[in-house]
Amino acid sequence: MHRSPSDQKFIAENGLDLNRSTDLIKYTLYQFAKTVGECELGASFNENCLELRLDQRRTEYVLDDVDDIKIVLAPSGAGKTRMILELLHESLGYYFTVKSSQNDFGSIDLYHCLIYCQNKPENTHLYLSVLYFVRVTVCNHLMSLGFDQPWQILLAQLHPNAFFGIDVFYYLFITLVDEFVIMKIQPKLENCFPFVAIDEIQLSIETAKNHCLPESSNMRPFFSPLVFFTKMFRKFPRFIVAGTGINFELIKDALESSTMKADQRTAYQVLSKRFRPLTKAEVVEYARFVLQERRVEDCEAIVQRISDFNLCHGRARFVAFILDQYKKWGNIECAIAAFIEGVTNVNCSIFPLAFLKRDIDKNGQWLNRVVGNDTISRIIRNGMLDFIMFGQAFLQLQGQDASDAILYGLGFGEVSNNTIDGVRIDELAIMECLRYLMPFNEIVASLAERIASSPKAQMIDYLVEYLVAFALVANTSGLDVARNIKITHRSVADYLRVNDANQVSFPDPMCGADVIYKCVKTMTVYIYQTNFVKGMTKQERVNACNTNDPNLFYCNRTTKTVLKGFEDKHDALGNVIKGKRTLILDELRQLQRDGFTLQQVVFVHTGENQIAKLNGAEVVSKTSHPNFFDYIAQNIWGLLDSVTSKF
Repeated sequence: MHRSPSDQKFIAENGLDLNRSTDLIKYTLYQFAKTVGECELGASFNENCLELRLDQRRTEYVLDDVDDIKIVLAPSGAGKTRMILELLHESLGYYFTVKSSQNDFGSIDLYHCLIYCQNKPENTHLYLSVLYFVRVTVCNHLMSLGFDQPWQILLAQLHPNAFFGIDVFYYLFITLVDEFVIMKIQPKLENCFPFVAIDEIQLSIETAKNHCLPESSNMRPFFSPLVFFTKMFRKFPRFIVAGTGINFELIKDALESSTMKADQRTAYQVLSKRFRPLTKAEVVEYARFVLQERRVEDCEAIVQRISDFNLCHGRARFVAFILDQYKKWGNIECAIAAFIEGVTNVNCSIFPLAFLKRDIDKNGQWLNRVVGNDTISRIIRNGMLDFIMFGQAFLQLQGQDASDAILYGLGFGEVSNNTIDGVRIDELAIMECLRYLMPFNEIVASLAERIASSPKAQMIDYLVEYLVAFALVANTSGLDVARNIKITHRSVADYLRVNDANQVSFPDPMCGADVIYKCVKTMTVYIYQTNFVKGMTKQERVNACNTNDPNLFYCNRTTKTVLKGFEDKHDALGNVIKGKRTLILDELRQLQRDGFTLQQVVFVHTGENQIAKLNGAEVVSKTSHPNFFDYIAQNIWGLLDSVTSKF
């Protein structure tokens, strides 16, 4: 063991015996002073929506005194972290996160404790003891220095680098842990706050199964000893674990051990039913609250724009992202553009199905898992069809399958008696994202049957775009290609650049075009705009043609100026950063140089006499192309007529 001369001197001069609790605390505070130095303690909460006015409750749960495990299970962005921060803002407690995705958001001590435990699982109990001992000692010291309000203790743990000048919890942990192991020091936890919250708990489930609980030889991930020992310290009756995914078998396994039973700590509560998508009225109220707190002058105009933008309605993070982007740019259209970029780009941090995308990329088998007489993939596909027809869907998944669906971001759990009975999809953004991940032809194959049985479809845009895209590919490249076609994950510009004949593009909602297909067989780029309406005025026909014009992509239909957030910009050195419209035009020009032609097409289905011509674009309608859908089914036009009659 390496101990510095100054440390040896301090121990000798003070006659410390590190096996005595008071001396161990004195030595830890000596290390604290060395680590922090002369830094003036203190910080402030960030100005983002997550930390804005934590004293103003945005979540409903009230902490009780029942000595059990509270499981907060909800999809990413639903408000789990906000709930924990609000509770810790009003009650003294400890905030841990298994791994933070943000700089200086929670200490990294638990993550490094996890690494220690994975490398030497036989020392797991001791490592966790050191982790909690450091946290308890530092927080008690802060209390003695006058930082005795719950919000101050929370702030020190939430932003330790800002508060101490360094992540003191992490540095003390790695400074003391090896010394404690070598000297076999088992620190005692004394004068603890009764409340512990651990965020991002799902990451502790994904670790290698290196751990055994007492009296068992079954190997488990880090999650099991983390939960087990936290309760068995007998110091934290209020214990919350929060995450996008929970392994209920591991929870039951830990609670049913003889040690836990002897201590009568066998209960848990699932709090998922407290989380649900925000209604439109709640979106409006939340946006108004944030904007008024920030003293934004044109508050009501911005609230109305967010209210009208249905794609962001649902989980709180969507609305918060737009509000924080507005704070950054000072322009609501730029904020919405940033949101659209994030939610339609599988590689962006706000993409809500990132875990599902990761599973697919790693050839995971979750989608192929058998549930009853079905597979999860088909259950989700049928859910997408339900969403198109009814505007919402309910996935019949239970237990771990349902927990995994929440982890993957699909929706919110329906809970009764601490059991998840299913997962509900209510958010337009999730449907938008699922289009990039789920098999295209399987959706189309079932649409005709669904329309026939339920012609009053709620999501007409999705229905028509699926049918038109499949018919387009089948008519130009053949049925075999259409049956294997995929919706590209890429931006439109990247899609046009890459030579992949098995993909079609559904541009984001601000582009203008609804379907773009680069057909290698005909050497043509087809640009489709779909219209499914009861009738079209002369101006609406002009708009349809303009919307399909690449030169007017990402442009205001009236002024024909590029939308805010999509225009070209300049960096600090004066270099041009091309916007989406410019990038698409560059790729189209290159394709034309390579011999491709561009064909602008407007698909029109109306309840009145079918339109056969539009200036500036070819028209696909019941009159002009009666056989357009025949590769899908011969009665599609008639089925679309029945949908129109139900408007």
